[in-house]
Amino acid sequence: MWGLGAIALIQLQEDMKKQLSSEGDYTEEELEEYMQNHKKLMIDSLWKLNVADIEATLSRVCQMVLQDNGAKKEELRARAKGLKTLGKIFQRVKSANGNENESVPNKAVHKLNGSETGNDTSPSTSPKSSSPDFSSQSPYVEAPRFAGMQFDYNFPRPTAPPGAQRPTSTSKD
Repeated sequence: MWGLGAIALIQLQEDMKKQLSSEGDYTEEELEEYMQNHKKLMIDSLWKLNVADIEATLSRVCQMVLQDNGAKKEELRARAKGLKTLGKIFQRVKSANGNENESVPNKAVHKLNGSETGNDTSPSTSPKSSSPDFSSQSPYVEAPRFAGMQFDYNFPRPTAPPGAQRPTSTSKD
């Protein structure tokens, strides 16, 4: 997948060089027009590169977490359950955002521009209206929020994997 994104970006760069050098002097408006005309291809290519990078990183991290020779069996089992929970969170977000073949970056761009399309399939109109709406939930673990109450507890943070060095700091957080 990353190869397709990289190739598309390289081809786009070469095309841009050819087009702009053949025109000789080009204005900022012409450059802006070219970028606008090729924005979708650039975003899709960068998206593919990011997805491939994230998947490779997650794969390496999962292998390190699950194949730690220094960890006890119970700890490995707890880690596996944690990874399974994390996977379920990602799957919920994925299913709430639609199927993988849709262009996710375009959805994000529409939301940022405030120009979201009108083909919204909200849970109330969907045949699966009994399932909860996860689109407003963060895919990250967050501190619980209670209406009208402000809590400032220090919730546990993830720990570094065995062997990782923490940067030394002189000030206390």
